[in-house]
Amino acid sequence: MPGKRGRPEGTNSTREAILDVAEAQFATNGYAATATRNIARLAGVNQGLINYYFGSKQALFDTVYKRRGNEI
Repeated sequence: MPGKRGRPEGTNSTREAILDVAEAQFATNGYAATATRNIARLAGVNQGLINYYFGSKQALFDTVYKRRGNEI
C-alpha cells in the first residue's frame, strides 16, 4: 500500500509538543523574535507540521494564548 494519507500518527502528542515549545519561546523571546523554524527544531518536528496544525504563526500564538486563558 502506498503512503498513508491523513493526519500523522501521534497527532495529539505532536500538537501538544509544538504548543509547549511555542509557549516557552513566546514567553522568553516575545512574538516578533520567535521563529516558527526554532519552535519546530526544539519540538523535534518538521516546520510544515506547524502550518498543518495551526496555519500561521499568529494562529499558533492565538492557540497558546487561549490554552492558558482557559486555565485561568
